[in-house]
Amino acid sequence: MYVLGSWSYFFPNDILSIFKIWEGGLSWVGGLIGGIVAGFLYIRFNKLKFWKYADAVAPSIAIGHAIGRIGCILGDGGHVGKLTTMPWGFLVNGEIRHVTAWYGLIIESFNFFILWKLRKKKYYDGFLLMLYILLYSTFRFIIDFFRVDPTYYYLTATQWILIVLFLISGYFLFKNLKGKIKIKIK
Repeated sequence: MYVLGSWSYFFPNDILSIFKIWEGGLSWVGGLIGGIVAGFLYIRFNKLKFWKYADAVAPSIAIGHAIGRIGCILGDGGHVGKLTTMPWGFLVNGEIRHVTAWYGLIIESFNFFILWKLRKKKYYDGFLLMLYILLYSTFRFIIDFFRVDPTYYYLTATQWILIVLFLISGYFLFKNLKGKIKIKIK
């Protein structure tokens, strides 16, 4: 994901720097996608049920990501974003800016709470993972408007991927929920 977002830096000048992960350049969205693919392959190889395991780990993904955002805040200042006049902005080099890792910490804590509450009421296998991806992609899409990442046709590379994740998770979530949730209007 980071390479896609920084394509002009790597190509054609420094292609081998792609593999220097100790210098940074990792993306959480890329890690999520890679983790799901690796988990899927491992679970299929061992003839287990992917969706049951996916639901079991979905709340852990959210709380793990929230804890990771604390590391971002303490480590690099929290993904310093665009200038702001909001009262919760942070003073960075004499300017008030968004610190988007705080937004991520709040949102991922919220996502964890929702998933934890629904873990015993899930409607079908895969529900919690699809709900997590839907929630994460929605909130992260919004947060990216406050970041200073490069844009392509007005959106960041991450936002373009999030649109795809939102559509896929939304499709599976609502396709499988059809007829399982009855809303009574009085």
